[in-house]
Amino acid sequence: MLWESSTLCHLELISNIHRQRDSIINEVCDEQADEVADTANLHGEYELRGCKQQNELDSTRYIVRSQVILGTSLCRKCLPQQLSRLSRLQNLNLSFNYLTGEIPVNLSHCVNLKSLVLEHNALLGKIPNQQSTNAPFEDNQFVGTLPHSTVNLSSQLQRLLYYGNKISGSIPIGLTGTIPQQLFSLSSLTDIYVSYNSLTGPLLVYIGNWSHLTYLDFSHSNFSGMIPRTLGKCLALEEIYLKGNSLQGTIPNLEDLPDLQSLDLSLNNLSGPIPHFIANLTSLLYLNLSFNNLEDEVPVTRIFSNLSADV
Repeated sequence: MLWESSTLCHLELISNIHRQRDSIINEVCDEQADEVADTANLHGEYELRGCKQQNELDSTRYIVRSQVILGTSLCRKCLPQQLSRLSRLQNLNLSFNYLTGEIPVNLSHCVNLKSLVLEHNALLGKIPNQQSTNAPFEDNQFVGTLPHSTVNLSSQLQRLLYYGNKISGSIPIGLTGTIPQQLFSLSSLTDIYVSYNSLTGPLLVYIGNWSHLTYLDFSHSNFSGMIPRTLGKCLALEEIYLKGNSLQGTIPNLEDLPDLQSLDLSLNNLSGPIPHFIANLTSLLYLNLSFNNLEDEVPVTRIFSNLSADV
């Protein structure tokens, strides 16, 4: 059984169709079957892309020494409970399958798990506690609140994706409040997608701690209050999407973001003049300030001609 492997580190099961319990590899990858059958000396990554595996992975042929990528191979049903037995698993990618049901609670037993990718399935229920450093959960049907483990993630977390779900409440904190300060201590974070949920509360000044952040998407999440001035300290930012919230006040100074390419603050309650620093954002390609209460006009002529602006 695959689940007997105590040394498996990387399991990637993307875009699969499973129908027959007894079939592991179909004619697409028959030529690889003999190689896979003998894994006694297999090291590194082994790819089985293009296979249409039919149901459960139930062959000892996949017990490998270090890593295996099963590039099209899971079932059109629930996640198996046995995943938790892969004690050394570090990377698990189950995206673009027909998975339904809930994520097994005992998946948290995979204490070495660094990357858990479950995007584009039909998973239900609540997001489990986990300690992944790469957490894309977008485009499922998760409900409830974000797990408390979100604020206890490794300081090496780089990607946090929760958009396209039905998550409600505030970003979790062990005590009270809205967005916990602990979340902003994840200094290695490069991408955060938390759009299209029902989160609440203000964006805190600690957002400036994300010094490596390149992509920020908090769109359509009911955030309120002012945009923190410290957003201008995230010097690596390339894309900012805060549209569809209830943000108020003026647009903070973002002049020190030399790589900023996209800025979308539309569908908020921002007021005051459109800041002149926008004319100095020479990397800016997309600007959307529409449906606010802003004054004046954007000095588009001072920005190079390939800017796409909607104000």
